[in-house]
Amino acid sequence: MFRYNWPKLFTRLHGIQDKKIQHFQSLQENKQYRWEHRLTLVQGEKNILDLVKKNHLIKSLIVTAPNKPKTQYEIQPPALDYLENPNRIIADNYYLMNIDMVRKILGSGAKPERHELVAEVHFPPVIFHQKNK
Repeated sequence: MFRYNWPKLFTRLHGIQDKKIQHFQSLQENKQYRWEHRLTLVQGEKNILDLVKKNHLIKSLIVTAPNKPKTQYEIQPPALDYLENPNRIIADNYYLMNIDMVRKILGSGAKPERHELVAEVHFPPVIFHQKNK
């Protein structure tokens, strides 16, 4: 029987009762919550890498993967790339979630793929310049 050895860096999140999943769901659904925490969720490898190139801080990287893959082929890029080499995106936390939970968090309009990446990203600092009189 096939058994995937998940990297120890990743924490598997299960179920809607998990406080971290509730936090992610609140970030997605509640604008005031996002502003209070100064965090948001960003979907997709390209979008996340664009933010990393601009030196945005990644608080959490979420990789979608089945809970118990039956074969090695059930995990595909880009998710597989980051499971094999998570330091491609430096984050404070790394999480694994199945696609159903990610879809529940992001909502039906987001249409996440089975091998998706989602990042919890800090808002950039906003600098207000004084007007010269």
